[in-house]
Amino acid sequence: MSPHQSKLQLDLSVFHKPILLSLSLSHPDRTPLFVDMADWGPVIIAVALFVVLIPGLLFQIPGKNRVVEFGNMQTSVASMAVHAIIYFGLITIFLIAIGVHVHAG
Repeated sequence: MSPHQSKLQLDLSVFHKPILLSLSLSHPDRTPLFVDMADWGPVIIAVALFVVLIPGLLFQIPGKNRVVEFGNMQTSVASMAVHAIIYFGLITIFLIAIGVHVHAG
């Protein structure tokens, strides 16, 4: 492993079948350590950010009455645009700049 990579491995047993989850953070130009396994990092990051950034679920920017409203379960076109920009920025940081990879196998 190069000094520019960090690696975290978790051993989870579900239904008495061992599953090894490996999270490795590496530079995007470098080849990944595991080439034959599926990369679940982008899927997990995208789904988690999508759920967290649904306008009105946890928070809404801009809100109906204030700049930020929490848990109002409403949305508007402006808040959808702001949340989409935030989503794009965060997904770019996590997947391109940091290079999160999660391998299961």
